[in-house]
Amino acid sequence: MEPASEDLDVHAHCRSLALQQIGMLTRIAEIGMRLVEAEGAKAIAQAERPEAGQPEAAAPDAPAARDHSVAFARSARTVQRALALRSRAAEGLCARDKAQAPDREAARKARR
Repeated sequence: MEPASEDLDVHAHCRSLALQQIGMLTRIAEIGMRLVEAEGAKAIAQAERPEAGQPEAAAPDAPAARDHSVAFARSARTVQRALALRSRAAEGLCARDKAQAPDREAARKARR
């Protein structure tokens, strides 16, 4: 493995990766919420018309036999995990920025 080049700013690279991770987790949460909303609506409809969603009326692999409340719960957990991971990544990024603030301020004063 080659050593990092002299001109590589490791802190800037790590910050870029953290921001990219936050962006991806945000997108996962957004897509997950769309799934949660869709499955929630289907689960409500299935609960209001239980005879239409009975697994006995269709083949076991048929989409009508699918329990939408289970899919809703799975999607909701995915959203919760994505939001928790995004929060953790943002907290880490803010902590690193706060820790580096005095060094940046000293460098700015030295340049003046």
